[in-house]
This record gives sequence, C-alpha cells and structure tokens, in this order.
Amino acid sequence: METIIDIARHAEKILIVRLSAFGDVLHVLPALSALRAALPRARFDWATESLSAPIIQGHPFLGRVWDLPRKAWQRRLRNPVRLFGAAREGVRFFKALRAERYGLAIDFQANLRGAAVARLSGAAATLGFAPSNVKERSHRLHGFTAPPVPPGAHRVERNLALARALGFDGPAPPPRLPDLDAETRWARERLGPAPGPVFIFHAGVSAFGALKRWTEEGFAELARRAAPAFNARVLFSWGPGEQALAARLAARAGGETAMAPECPSLRHAAGLLRAANLLVAPDTGMLHLADALGLPVVGLFGPKDPAVYGPRNAPRRCVRSGVSCSPCEKRTCDHRRCMLEITPDMVMAAIEELRGDITHGAL
Repeated sequence: METIIDIARHAEKILIVRLSAFGDVLHVLPALSALRAALPRARFDWATESLSAPIIQGHPFLGRVWDLPRKAWQRRLRNPVRLFGAAREGVRFFKALRAERYGLAIDFQANLRGAAVARLSGAAATLGFAPSNVKERSHRLHGFTAPPVPPGAHRVERNLALARALGFDGPAPPPRLPDLDAETRWARERLGPAPGPVFIFHAGVSAFGALKRWTEEGFAELARRAAPAFNARVLFSWGPGEQALAARLAARAGGETAMAPECPSLRHAAGLLRAANLLVAPDTGMLHLADALGLPVVGLFGPKDPAVYGPRNAPRRCVRSGVSCSPCEKRTCDHRRCMLEITPDMVMAAIEELRGDITHGAL
C-alpha cells in the first residue's frame, strides 16, 4: 500500500488549504518552508480567503494563490435574487481547482470547511490533522492523517505535524513572507523622518474576537507615557471600520501621538510595520504579522493562551492580567476581566524590557 510520503514525493502539484483567520494563515508559513525543504520538486499552491490572499501572493515558495471569496458568497446566498449567481461562481471556482489535478491536498484548517475544500479540489489524496486535533470530525473526510499533537502545543508546532508526516525532520523554520520592499518604501515616505523610534499601537480587533479588546483608556494612557519615555512617535494603526477608534485614541493621547496613515492593503500594513520599531496589540492578525516580520512586539493576551497562540519569532513580551479564568475557550464574556485588568503599568514594563531591541533603525 502506498504511503502518504510516497504520494507526496510523486506529486507534481500540492495544494495547501488554510482559509482563515489571518493570524492562523501566518502560523502556517513555517510549515510551508518545511514542506518546501522536504519536497523540493513539487509546486505548492494555496487556497485561502480574500482577506489573507494578498499577504501570501508572490511568496517565493508558492505558485498560485486561490482566492476563495467565502464571505462574499455567503452574503449573496442570503439574497434570493443573487443566490444562483453565487452558486455558479462556486461551481466555476471548484471546477478550475479540480482542473489542476493536484496529487495531494494538505488541510491546515482543521474543520469541515477546510476538509471540504481539500476534497472538492479533486486531489488524488488528502492529508489532515489527527482526530484529537480537529473540530467537527473533519478527519473523516481525509484519506490520511498526521500523528496527534498535544493540546498545549503552539499552533506553529501543530501545523508542522503535517510537514513531519511528509518527511520533514527538523526544528520549525522561521516564517517567510513575500518581498515587501515597495510597501516599506511607501510607508517610510508617508512617515517621513523621525528623531526617534516609531511605535505602532493597534487597538482594533475583529467582531468575532471582540473579547480580546483592551481598553481605550489603557491605550491612550500608554501612548502618553511611552512617547516621552522613548522619545518615540506613537501611531495608532487601523483597518476597515477602525478609523474612528484610531482617531479617538490619538485625540485622547495627544502629544507625539497620531493616526497611522491609511493602508490600502495588508501588504501596505506589513510595510508600515517594517518601517516601525515596535508594535503593541492584542491577539490580532497585526500582532502575528509583526512577529512574522521580526518586529519587536508586546502582545496583550486574555482569553487565549500565548503559549499556544502567542508570538515566537520576534523579540517579544506577552502581558496577561493573571486572572484565574484565563485562558478560556469562550467567544463571549460578561466581564472580560482578563483584558480589563491589564494595566498601562504592566504594558510599560514589558516595553521597557524590550528597550535594547528597540533601535532607531527600522527593519
């Protein structure tokens, strides 16, 4: 019987499936490097959702990035007038995917959605996580599964289990991103010269992760203190729907604090981070993007365990309030003590510990 390693070694084209969320997509990048090392002759493509697609397009280890517009399809499917159009688009998408005749699809999503995409790709074989590492019993849709990973393992290590099942044997490679020099030049032109370091504070979180939000009072007070302590310019970055929040925080902080320039894309947000010296943020995609870039980071963690989800590449500190109910698996919470009890003093102390890594020269 042919093993999964045999199948992978003979596969000319391999599809990676990791659709969302943005931070989780970034956690697959070390596994992509591991797969490239283990299977140097294969072409790797990646199926992801529209939010994350731009940040991996042009990656040196990837051929094609398939942009699956799931949220747009969902909106259209709720509208009877547009339902059939969305269904036709979906059929065309998977017909084009199947036409690639992938020898193997690797499902990093670990739920039914990812497993379904892997199967619908028409790949000759599919590989997913062990039953104990998936949701919704998605392992049943795969022909092969990797050995189980302990529940407390970091997401990067869990993802590496799939690469190890295909022959990779070594420590986790560092994350690698596409060439972002053009976006970095764009950011530096908009920031202009600065007498000291540039600190990016990102306060926004997704609606899905609202319980990870830190207080506006905390961010404003932190900016008022960090700017003079480091002779730094503090900029509040923002994404879609977060402009008003960034404007409020910049106004409340005053002094050498302002809104960051608007970033037309995730790649420009990466360029902004490369032009900075420090990021402070809760557990969001921006935190994981800065970590992948090697930018010093201070992560504010409450409901999630930083040992599982936290930064691990860049100079870093993770701040937690220490309440007994953290970490947890909740999606909503009546009190959010884990985030509300993080104080500006705690975050300032973490920034001070990174002082030696915060230099005037950006990445």
